[in-house]
Amino acid sequence: MENHPIPQDITGFQFKLIGQMTIKQFIYLAIGAIIAWFIFYILPITALIRWPLSLFFLIGGALFAFLPVAGRPMDVMLGNFISAIFAPTKYIYKRGGGEISKNTINNSSGTNQSVIHLPGPTVLPEAIPPPPTTAQTPPPQVQEQASSFAEASVDKRKIEEKEEKLIEEQEKIQEQLEDIKTVENTNASIKDLNEAHKKAVELDKMLQETLRQKAELEQQLSILQGKVASQKETFAPSELKPREQTKNVRRVPRELKRDVGVANIPEHPNIITGIIKDSRGNPLPNILVEVMDLDDNPVRAFKTNGLGQFASATPVSNGRYKINFEDPKAQHKFDAVEIEAVGEVIMPLEIISIDAREELRRELFN
Repeated sequence: MENHPIPQDITGFQFKLIGQMTIKQFIYLAIGAIIAWFIFYILPITALIRWPLSLFFLIGGALFAFLPVAGRPMDVMLGNFISAIFAPTKYIYKRGGGEISKNTINNSSGTNQSVIHLPGPTVLPEAIPPPPTTAQTPPPQVQEQASSFAEASVDKRKIEEKEEKLIEEQEKIQEQLEDIKTVENTNASIKDLNEAHKKAVELDKMLQETLRQKAELEQQLSILQGKVASQKETFAPSELKPREQTKNVRRVPRELKRDVGVANIPEHPNIITGIIKDSRGNPLPNILVEVMDLDDNPVRAFKTNGLGQFASATPVSNGRYKINFEDPKAQHKFDAVEIEAVGEVIMPLEIISIDAREELRRELFN
């Protein structure tokens, strides 16, 4: 392949006369020198005027030829200065042109004049009812678990309220018993002592009944807590199991890397490498490889080279990932691969495309 020529300024090209001096520069320099020579030798004026005028035109021609101002030639800057002096500095808006005709209907032909436009019937917009909201019903198993979980939580709340009431009654009974004991210790009459003793016996029975109910409620509460804990364990998400090796996806051991066609096994941990082939064992180039996390967020994306090999440039973080393969030409299909990075060297993957017979078998039996 030939080297591309260096681009040059074709429109602004100028012929060089002597060295780097162009014809335009030579003309400015020659005009200044000729005017200076004419004033110095031809005009009959005194030396006091002759010398300054001659030097002025000689130096002026040299400046116009060689001295740029702000990166531009002096003649261009002088022309811009003169045009700026005579250009207006104040602009006044004046409305011009005729008024716009409000009658936009063209009645040039006689047929248009005979046409009468009748007002059409006014159609009121109908109130469109909002679409019915269809609540998504969960599966029956999940719905039963959710209902049982809600019932268990409601029963637990009721039992806790009953237990609080029993505790309050127990405290009141104990206070009344203490009051009765204080009455018995004081010098009271026999009648008052008998009444206080009867009341103490009744309160003692009530206290025993309250303690028995409290024990039953505590037992029921412990049973409900166990049910709630089991329901929570039921709703815990299940762990993702790694995909087992099949005839379309397998890990390449070290002793078979040359037979499979893998270049090198990575030395650093969490580097994803592998090779992609068709059902006949031929490598597939330009296959898109996309590594995604469990939330379907893309983590890495690359293509296979001419030998069907792929490799991530940087290691991935520890965790589980899903690898999808896509053929831009839509000629091959592949199984998705699930891997787990644990900070160790990941063995290369050998991916085999699904042929037409395999795809037909899956459609028939799956």
